[in-house]
Amino acid sequence: MKSRFFSKLSALITREPTTLTVTCVMIALSVCTANFYAELKNDFRTDFSTPLSKSWSEREYYRRFYNLTFDPYTIVLFGESIDGGSMLRSDKFTAMEQEAERGLRMHLVGDGFQNRTLGSYVHFSSKPFYEAISEAIKIQSNKNALLGYPTMNLYGVNFTTRNVFRRYNNGFVGMLTYFFIFVDQEDVVSSIKRTEVEWSNKLKQSSESGVRFRLFGDEIVNNEIFMGSLGSLPYFLTGSLAMIIFIFLSILHYNQTFLQTIFLTLWTIFCPCLAGLTSVAIFSLLGRTLNSSMLITPFLVLAVGVDDAFLVLHKWFTSVELDPPSRLTSVLVEIGPSVTLTSVTNICAFVVGSFLSPYAIREFCYCSALALMLDWIFQILVFTPILLKIHSCSFNVSRKSNKRRKSPFKSYCEFLMHPITRIILLCTLIVFWVYSGYLAVRMEENFTPQKTFRSDSFLTDSLPTLENAFMEHELFPVFMKYIPNRTAELLDIVEHVHDLDCLCPNYNTWIEEYAAVYGQTNGTTESFFENIMKYLDYNPELAKNLVLRFDSNGSATVEKISFDLCIHGYGSWRDRAFIHEQIRKKMPEEMLVYAYDCTLFDIILTARETMLQSCVITSISMLVLCALFIPSARATAFVFLSIISVTAGIVGGLSAWGADMDIIVTMSLVTAIGLTIDYAAHINYHYFVTNATLPPVDRMVSSLQSITYATTQAATTTFICVLPLYFYNVYMYVTFAKTIILCAVLGLLHTIVVTPFLLLLF
Repeated sequence: MKSRFFSKLSALITREPTTLTVTCVMIALSVCTANFYAELKNDFRTDFSTPLSKSWSEREYYRRFYNLTFDPYTIVLFGESIDGGSMLRSDKFTAMEQEAERGLRMHLVGDGFQNRTLGSYVHFSSKPFYEAISEAIKIQSNKNALLGYPTMNLYGVNFTTRNVFRRYNNGFVGMLTYFFIFVDQEDVVSSIKRTEVEWSNKLKQSSESGVRFRLFGDEIVNNEIFMGSLGSLPYFLTGSLAMIIFIFLSILHYNQTFLQTIFLTLWTIFCPCLAGLTSVAIFSLLGRTLNSSMLITPFLVLAVGVDDAFLVLHKWFTSVELDPPSRLTSVLVEIGPSVTLTSVTNICAFVVGSFLSPYAIREFCYCSALALMLDWIFQILVFTPILLKIHSCSFNVSRKSNKRRKSPFKSYCEFLMHPITRIILLCTLIVFWVYSGYLAVRMEENFTPQKTFRSDSFLTDSLPTLENAFMEHELFPVFMKYIPNRTAELLDIVEHVHDLDCLCPNYNTWIEEYAAVYGQTNGTTESFFENIMKYLDYNPELAKNLVLRFDSNGSATVEKISFDLCIHGYGSWRDRAFIHEQIRKKMPEEMLVYAYDCTLFDIILTARETMLQSCVITSISMLVLCALFIPSARATAFVFLSIISVTAGIVGGLSAWGADMDIIVTMSLVTAIGLTIDYAAHINYHYFVTNATLPPVDRMVSSLQSITYATTQAATTTFICVLPLYFYNVYMYVTFAKTIILCAVLGLLHTIVVTPFLLLLF
């Protein structure tokens, strides 16, 4: 059936080669014009968050508690003295206040926000705390001001200094923090983000006050990711240029003239490039926002697409048919099914890989799947008609030699069947599988924003400041899902918090402090909170931890409660993620713990599970597809074994190469599994469609003769294309390069050594 389909396809191409080529190219080029209007946008917090994870339900509860439509947008300003002194010195503290005020006076960037400043949309900030601290500094010798940590008292009113002071020690404050929380209006936040980047750029050159300022916000990270993606383009282009040179040199092997070789080279790279650009343009036309990972798609398709072109070229120039239609039919009937198989499996690998992936990876997978589908269409309807035109121009096409001589492939296959060779290779394979599995298990789950931008960026130098601040302490909001009727039950639930071994020294919840002041712990919670308004008079900042309902008499009833959990000693993203998960598990079911970075924590916590699920589901999908295309259960089994072996080698190799188990590795691995099928399918397909009456050695010789040269070319071009990325100082791109390099090397070794050895052994 497959032969009949490709025979009819060959007849169609033979009748209308020019029409098919021109139509496909013109339509694709017309669509590609949409790339000029494409919008590139990154949001590391949502792009890499795992769908349906615990953090999603926690965020929803957080929004419901405060009656929010979207998450409020937060910016944090850090300030520390350049001379290492205390930030409570009058001039340093004033400089911090002035910088915060200067930032709030900045005009918003964007249309529709004329004469509007950042301060116009601040919902909450640290300004009341700074005003209280400033007043306390002025009258600190007066009994009306007690400046301390974690709380201070000014004229009888308590303020928490834990949100402002960092590195506090007996009156010394090494760092100050200033929070800005903005309204949850999506159109306003987009303008705030642009202004945030402008403010950050100004702070990079600011050191006049003797204070080193650092601004942290999501858009600053997003901007660094964008700059990192732009910085990758020269590396991609360098790899592409080197690959084009290699393609040119490879085509010279077919003894064509210089101009003919150039012509073939251009069309070899034109089809995959056109497919990649067209897929990105289609996403743009559909109104989808492009992210930085999707910039990889055209180069990925270029690296993959030339693999199929090499197989087509090799069959075309080694075919014995001189009649153009017969030659084309021979090429499509023999190469078409295996090219179709690898294209379909690549497409399915990306589609399946998207199911459990974060938004950015899902969009990348969809875009790559579409590009690979278009590349298959262009290879059949554009590239093969071009070969017909080349033949009609009387280019020099070689013929197979009829001379009888022992093929080097015959000697190679006999070598693989030698008993000593079998023992050595079998032992090597077992060691390879065991060690790869060991290295894979040793990989640590981890993810940090630094992995997505340049290691020499300003933000990379600044993020350790943030981690040091978290190491000192971090506040996790804890929400009571419901308020018990009895006070004793409420206090018993709150008491469970102290079972945690990560709490800040001398930590107590405000509920316990309230109970210590007003007592009434044996009655109902309604009577327990009778004095809540009086308590808020002396602790006004606690209003954010309560939702109150007032009756007609003005009496307040507490409807919802939350408190801040103070965690100490966990600074790195990985440590914070695991302590957050530990708190989740130890918290009573009546409580829900939330963290602003919980979506990123879940990326770390679910990395192993996500990668395992992606690999298993993708591999099983490949197995099913191979069973449909390859007419042999034995062949399908060997394809599956090859996929598992190469995948294990890639994961183990990445572990040995210093990579962490994260969403970036998962994305790269899904891509690699799709590429692995190219190597596994071709050799198995050719072996099992070769005349079954021939001895196994002769069948293997025929298979190796058909695909070895083209597969070596394909692996080399893939290697060359991504090699420059290895020298780029962005973890995300370096990891992608490592993955593809391992895939090319291990895939080639499995094609010409491992799979032939196993097929001849069993």
